Amino acid sequence: MFQVRTPEDIPQFVRHCTLQGGALWGVDFSIDSKAIRYPLVVYLHSPFKNGGQPAGVQAYGTVTRVTSGPAPVAPNNSDLVPQFVRGTPHRTWFHFDQILNVNPSVPHSEFYTVGHARVQEVPSDALVLLGPPYPVKKK
Repeated sequence: MFQVRTPEDIPQFVRHCTLQGGALWGVDFSIDSKAIRYPLVVYLHSPFKNGGQPAGVQAYGTVTRVTSGPAPVAPNNSDLVPQFVRGTPHRTWFHFDQILNVNPSVPHSEFYTVGHARVQEVPSDALVLLGPPYPVKKK
């Protein structure tokens, strides 16, 4: 799980991913990309209200490749980066095959870390690694 930077990030990336068949999402923190097992499910947390959606996990996506390093770099395929964020180098690039909206959004406190503790906060400059138990849809 990671936190988005602006309220427009999720709608713009969902649209771009749908139209282009994928999207590259850049973040400014490094991760050990060799330790990742694919496909990777990434939850997108927004601290912003989006339309009728309250703050929380408003989307999730399937990542099939992550490139990460110590210094910011340009994406390997700028066509997969939405126009509103093109030209910005990042330390890590997530290649999403798809991004889907979550409706209604899920509060971050419904998720658990790999250490089985509830997620207390989602930092803006780091990844939160999730583990079981996973959130259950309430009826």
